[in-house]
Amino acid sequence: MKLGPIIDTALELLWWAILVRAILSWFRVADARGPLYTLRRWLEDLTEPVLAPIRRIVPENTALDFSPIVAMVLIDVVRRLVRAFVRI
Repeated sequence: MKLGPIIDTALELLWWAILVRAILSWFRVADARGPLYTLRRWLEDLTEPVLAPIRRIVPENTALDFSPIVAMVLIDVVRRLVRAFVRI
């Protein structure tokens, strides 16, 4: 199996994980032992290494966190570069 499709798929899954995390952040999770809370924590653990460095660079806005949008755009750019160089 070639490395290009694996990287492309991993980046796509990361893109979706960031999107789902951003959407879940709009909702309050009441049960700390429920499946929604578990999903939310898992997504935070998965995506925080990507979002934290972006938060240090992007100016903070008290109302909105733009780091998921920036991360999703950067992931899309990297996916396009991988596709261009590997010819997926």
